Amino acid sequence: MRNLCILTATLIMLIAHAIPAQSQAASTRNAIGDRVIAGYIENAWLGEPTIKVEAKLDTGADNSSLNASNYREFKKGSQTYVALKISNSEGRTTLIEKPIIRRASIRRANTGTVVRPVILLKVCVAGVTSEVEFTLTDRSGLSYQILIGRSFLADKILVESNHTFLRPGLCGKG
Repeated sequence: MRNLCILTATLIMLIAHAIPAQSQAASTRNAIGDRVIAGYIENAWLGEPTIKVEAKLDTGADNSSLNASNYREFKKGSQTYVALKISNSEGRTTLIEKPIIRRASIRRANTGTVVRPVILLKVCVAGVTSEVEFTLTDRSGLSYQILIGRSFLADKILVESNHTFLRPGLCGKG
């Protein structure tokens, strides 16, 4: 009888400890601390007014880059600007005109160093909004127009590398 009481008490303790652990595990699927969990591909809302595009979240990239295969540079006073069109998979296009804030030297394994213009754009991914430096490059041969790097992700978003679209609709109308 005594062994049965001990066994029952042990089972009750195990069940009591398992329930909070399951609740905690369920809550960490969406966030850990102040960081949200997102898939390696998520929708991003870019610029103002915003346009929704699919973005690759890349923890291996320091910085973010934006497809700008046909941008043009022009002067406004003493400042150099770029104008570029962004199109999404829904057929919507928007024109973005932003000042070049600097030029970045990017080292590439097979082609050496390239210099790219850098612009500052507002972006929202997985409910996180920030102004981000984007290098402009030709990403037309790649699957995603935007690559979001660690400078945006750090301390805000954890990337679940085997999932996509874990956080849809948090930044704008989907």
